[in-house]
Amino acid sequence: MPSTKRKNETLLATLAVGRIDDDALYTKLILNAQLPIPTMDFALVKSANHTLGQPNDRILLIKRKGGYWPDVRWFFGGQQRKGETSHAALYRLVMRETGIELEFDEKQRRFKGVVYVPGVIDAYNPPNESEGKPAAHTMMHFHLLPVDEAFEPKLDATSADPQRYPINDLPEDLPEPVRDAIRNAWSRAVTVSGVPI
Repeated sequence: MPSTKRKNETLLATLAVGRIDDDALYTKLILNAQLPIPTMDFALVKSANHTLGQPNDRILLIKRKGGYWPDVRWFFGGQQRKGETSHAALYRLVMRETGIELEFDEKQRRFKGVVYVPGVIDAYNPPNESEGKPAAHTMMHFHLLPVDEAFEPKLDATSADPQRYPINDLPEDLPEPVRDAIRNAWSRAVTVSGVPI
């Protein structure tokens, strides 16, 4: 008869990230069950000297092409894949959607220059019937990435029309999840008098 320790080790192994090796089983258990899907999202903030909190900071928003919220202003990001760590997902998405290659700090166990924002934003994504996408619940893990004022991202096929907005003058028609994520991130990551949002 297996020991309690071995039973626990076996149970933990089956719960580990990436342990659902069968794609069909993963789809059934996670995607078809309409469980929340984790996403790694980030906003580029154009700021002098890569320092957040300047009165002239501008946040870069794009228009989404297809998928959820098509033709709507949003930030960059996407779904975390099966078996992918949060760091790997963030690295992949930042590189793919902006052309920035993040540098990982082994000591700090985080990417250099990225402002990690505590907390998760729940988003309800309405269906996109033209693409056959059902409604979905996502959990956005949001980050801020300061870039030079002159920086222009190398957009992939999911994004178009990048526009800069003052951090305290965001577009009126921003979807609630985007506005919530930006406000939450800015209030937690930066404390600067005169730059409220």
